Formats: sequence, structure tokens, C-alpha cells
Amino acid sequence: MTPTEIFLKHGRQRNTSIGSFGVFNAAVLPDGSAEVYLAVTSDEEREYTLRIGDTFPVSDQTWKLDRVEGLGGRDWTVVLTRVE
Repeated sequence: MTPTEIFLKHGRQRNTSIGSFGVFNAAVLPDGSAEVYLAVTSDEEREYTLRIGDTFPVSDQTWKLDRVEGLGGRDWTVVLTRVE
């Protein structure tokens, strides 16, 4: 079953039925928005620089960066959501 939401904790990789996800950095930009550096391996390995709401492909699906929880601290979490 394909997940509809993926939580990625800082420094951890998440393996799912559609691929592997890892966040290797997240930053608060001067305007207060978040920027995330994401690696995804499914049919091939890809790296993305994303802001909240940005979408990206994973196999035949579209996913988006939904939110970043706790950014600015040491234990932040990135939340990805599948776009229906």
C-alpha cells in the first residue's frame, strides 16, 4: 500500500513501498520561509531543493513538501504528502 504522508526526521532515511527518502538539510531563510534539501531514490536517485508547497515526482506519483515541524531546533521533521 502506498503511503499518503511521510514523516522524515532529521538525520534519518525512510524506506517505503515507492522508494527511499532522506532529508540532508533544512534551513530557515531570511524571509522566514523554510527550504529543504531532499533526496529520493525510486526508479532513479534525485535531489530536490524545496519550499513549502513545492511538488516533485516519485515514480508515477506527485508529492509535495507539506510542512516542516520544529525547524530552528535540533529535532526537526519534514512532512511530505502525496498529491491526489
